[in-house]
This record gives sequence, C-alpha cells and structure tokens, in this order.
Amino acid sequence: MAHWLFLIPLFPLVAFAINILFGKWYVRERAGLLASVAIFASWVVALIVLLDINQNGHVLKQHLFTWIPAGSFNVEANLYVDQLTAIMLIVVTTVSFLVHVYSIGYMHGDPGYYRFFAYLPLFVFSMLMLVLADNLLVLYVFWEAVGLCSYLLIGFWYKRRSAINAAKKAFIVNRVGDLGFGLGIMWAFWTFGTVAFYGSDGIFARVSQIGTGTMTGIALLLFAGAVGKSAQFPLHVWLPDAMEGPSPVSALIHAATMVTAGVYMVARVHPIFEQSHTAMVVVAAIGAFTAFMAASIAITQNEIKRVIAYSTISQLGYMVFALGSGVWAAGIFHLMTHAFFKGLLFLGAGSIMHGVHSELDVDMRKLGGLRKYMPITFWTFLVAALANAGLVPFSGFWSKDEIISGAWGSGVIPSFGNVVSIVGLAAAFLTALYMFRLVFLTFFGEPRFNPEELHPHESPPVMWVPLVLLAIPAALIGFVGVPPDAGWFHHFLDPVFAGGTGPGAAEAHLTTTTKIVFAVVSTIIALAGIGLAYLIYVPGVISRYAIAVRFHGIYEFLFHKWYFDDLYNAIFVRPGRRLATMLWEVVDIGIIDAAVNGVAIGIGAISQRLRHVQTGLVANYALAIALGMVVLVGIYLAGFSNLFR
Repeated sequence: MAHWLFLIPLFPLVAFAINILFGKWYVRERAGLLASVAIFASWVVALIVLLDINQNGHVLKQHLFTWIPAGSFNVEANLYVDQLTAIMLIVVTTVSFLVHVYSIGYMHGDPGYYRFFAYLPLFVFSMLMLVLADNLLVLYVFWEAVGLCSYLLIGFWYKRRSAINAAKKAFIVNRVGDLGFGLGIMWAFWTFGTVAFYGSDGIFARVSQIGTGTMTGIALLLFAGAVGKSAQFPLHVWLPDAMEGPSPVSALIHAATMVTAGVYMVARVHPIFEQSHTAMVVVAAIGAFTAFMAASIAITQNEIKRVIAYSTISQLGYMVFALGSGVWAAGIFHLMTHAFFKGLLFLGAGSIMHGVHSELDVDMRKLGGLRKYMPITFWTFLVAALANAGLVPFSGFWSKDEIISGAWGSGVIPSFGNVVSIVGLAAAFLTALYMFRLVFLTFFGEPRFNPEELHPHESPPVMWVPLVLLAIPAALIGFVGVPPDAGWFHHFLDPVFAGGTGPGAAEAHLTTTTKIVFAVVSTIIALAGIGLAYLIYVPGVISRYAIAVRFHGIYEFLFHKWYFDDLYNAIFVRPGRRLATMLWEVVDIGIIDAAVNGVAIGIGAISQRLRHVQTGLVANYALAIALGMVVLVGIYLAGFSNLFR
C-alpha cells in the first residue's frame, strides 16, 4: 500500500491543473464534477490506507525524491502515514468531498465557477501534503501553500472590497505567526542538524538529549505558527472575517483544512512540546482563554456565519488546551468530531443564504420561522447545533467532555488543569447558549420578513444530500471514542502518543466516578444553556432587550469583540498606514521620484538650450566649423611651442 500513497494528493492536484488550464474554454460547468471525482478518489485511497494501518498496525512511508542535497543538509520529499496521519486523511478527504459536491449547486451560475473548482482542490492538495509530510521543511512549504489558497478563496469574489480586505487580513495576520514558525524550524535545524521527524538521527529520537530551555524556545516558536493558523489569541482576528468567501470555502477552512493545520502540527511534533512544562502551560492557557473569549463574543453577534466563525475559534481553543493538558488523543478526537458538525453548520448557513437569495451573510434577527420553509436544512442544522453544544449522545459531547475531564485530571498541569477545566465548562455553557440563540432566532417563531417579498425555499438535492451525509457522523461518530479514554479511537492512536518522555508526557488519571460526574455536569450545563436560550428567544419570558440595557457595558464590550480589532487598528494599522503614507510622500515622492525627475528635468533644460544651436542656416554651420578649426589649430600650436621649450 505504501507505493500508492502518492495518489492521495495527486488526484486533487490533477483536478486543479485541468481546471485552471482548460476550465474557462473546455471544461466549464464540468469543473465541479471533475474536482468532486478527484477528491472522492483520494478518499477511497485514504480509506484503504486507514483500514490497512488499523489491521496491521504498521507505518507507511513512500520516498518521492531528494529535494535538497547540500552536504550534510539533506531534505527528502517523503510521504509518511501513521495512525494520526490516517485519521487526518479521512477527515480532510471526507469533508472536502462533501463540500465539493455541495459547491456544485451553491456556485452554479457564478462567473468564476471553473476558477473556484481549481482553487478548491488545490486547497485540499496542500492540506493533504501538509499532513503527509515527514519533516518540518516540507510541512512548512505546504503550510504556506494552505495560506495562499485561503487567501485566494476568501477573496474569491474580488470585486467586493470587504472580501479583498478579509483576504489581506488573513494573509497578513498569518504572516506574524508564520514568522515564529519559520524561526522555530531554523532553531530546530541548528539544534538537531536535521529537519526530519523520524529515524535514529531524527528530531524525535534526540529531543530528550537537549536542554529544557532550548526545547521551550523551539516549542513556543512552533506554537506561534499554530496560533496564527488555528486562530488562537492574539492572532484570532482574521478568522471571523474569512466568512467573506463563499460558504463552502468557510466550511472547508473551518472544518477540514487551514485552521486544523495548527492543531495537527502541535500534535505531530508533540515530542518537542513534551520536553517543556512551560510550553505546555502556555499552550493550555492560550487555548482555554481563546475558548472562553470567542464563546463570549459569539452570544452577541447577529450574522449567522459570524456566530459560527467565533464558534470555530472557541472549539479550536478546546483542542489547543487539550494538547497543552497532555490529553493528545482527546484533542485530535475533538478535531475529528468538530470537522463534521462545523462543516455541517457552515454548509447549513450556506443553504439558508441560498434559500433566502443572499450571497452575503444573513442577520438572524431578520429571519424566523424558516423550519417550515427549509425542513431538511433545519433538521440537519439542529443536529450540528446539538453536537456543537455538547449534548449527549451527539459527537461533540464525547470529545468535549473528554477534553474538560482530561484537563481536570491532567498529569502535566495538575493544579492549573483544574482552572482550565472550569473555564472549559463556562465556555460550554456559552456554546449551548449562542448555538440555540442562532437556532431559535433563525428557524422558530413567526417570520420577521415579508413572505410576499422574500420566498425562502429548500436547497436542491445537490446541496441538501451533503447536509444529510454530514449529519450522520455529526450525530454518531463520537461513539468511536466510547468508552471515554478507552474507545477504538484512543487505542488506534496509542502508538503515536504513548511512550513519550519529559514533563509533558504524563497521562491524565481519572476514576470512573470522576468521568461520570463530568459527563453529568457537562450535560446539565449544555441543557442550561439551551434552556436559557429558549426562555429568551422563543416565549420571551426573559427579555433580551432588558438584559442588553441592564448589562449595557458588558454587551458593548462583547459586541465589539473585546475591542481587539479596535486595539490592533490603533496600535498597528493606523500607525502603519501613517508610516506608509510618510514613506510614500517623503521618501518615494520627495527623494526617489524627485531625484529621478530632477535628472529628467535637468537634461530637458540643457536640451532646450542646446537645441537653439540647430538653426538650419548653412552660414551659421560654416561659421561654427571655422571657429572649431581655429580652436583646434590654436591648441595644436600651443602644444607644438611647448615641445621646444
């Protein structure tokens, strides 16, 4: 099977090449079908690989070529699949395939249809190569390729200023994190003399031989890249604006590609993080803060996709603090369950937008009662909302509860883990509240629109069939992790995360009673959040307007997203714009352009004077020749006389 690994990324790459080269003239409306078939082919090979590894328990590796042979610096381009990679391959290809099929209906009639179905498989190819990389440098190349594809797709509707600004924001903010990531790779190479993960001379085999301070520095720099890609505080600000791209793009970015890359990378290089207790604490702290902060913002936002975007940031925070707590398998478990229910939420949001004839995000306050117009969208969206809220037995319950209880019993951060766990419970309450605020305002109650002007309708089968197919794992896939900490999923990942060394490798120890208590508590919290949302937004027993007035300061603080965008604008954007303007006016125009233009003006002035020599009169030219001859004879005679002195 190892000899066929190259097919997994090859299929989407071929689809990209055909659609970008021939899509406009020849492929045209068949571009979506071609891309979908290519992703499905990758899914088939990925599934065979997963079954092979599950049955035989071995690692698959395929050598492609030697990329950089430069003395002792030798970088191989290899494909590497272990249990963690196999899970990621299935998640990426499954969600991507359904997004591609959905996009055939969603993007129908768009002038850039072929271009969309060129960028989308390129995105998938880049993510697959990132997952398959067996060294830091190859991973970094496709890390940047994923960022490029996100830029192209977020700004896909490039005639909209908001889309272009969102694409630039995502690209620039990620450059900050990627700078740290690149420095971390350089430091790792300086320390280990290699960028390869595996082998007797690889990084993972030698991490225990390096000092704690060095490992802490490398880990934190690598984590800076994850903070950018996975939208963690303080680099989280790009992700809510990324909704400016088409809804299928949002689904792909938030569920299966870009934002999961950071979480995957930290899990992949976990032997480095395990050597530093400080790095683990920092990772857990940032993840916990991000989970709560984003959830608190989501309860005040009104656009459907913006609420879901902040939900993504919050759920990524759960994954990150799981990794920082040392419950590695739980973090990847939540990555998997989240991919299905979050992809379903974004595709459901796209179905709502399609049903109300809007390309732009929709304000939920202007909807209401859509469940009778869009029943399939409603029921599938409800499944995703229940999973996101963490209600038993939906998939999000099993992974989220495992993260919260795992942090409580963390052997890595035993005291701080209790704090992280409590923050996770608070974020879980807010998650249930904002998700069902969205559900109740959008699908319940009387329509808050004019049915004679707006005619909501269910999406076509090419769009609702992927919703149904995603709803199945969103509801049920959590059972692969049952019983908690000991299900098939955990046993499958054991070879990847077991046997670690260092202070970050301590396992969580929880009694069965503790697990049951946390399961009950998290269920009660989720029900409380749903119940509060119901009381506020359905019968109106609790007035949301009165709450907004009474807690006006808090509401404004949350509505303005903790003022992070305003703060960054004040500290970075406006001073940067003023600096750029000054450099443009003073340096560019005042010095560089002035110097170049001055030379041109000087030459022009000289030319203006010299052109008067050309009079067109033969007598003047004869006189000039005669004067020239007199001068030459004079010079000659002067030189001749000096010769005889």
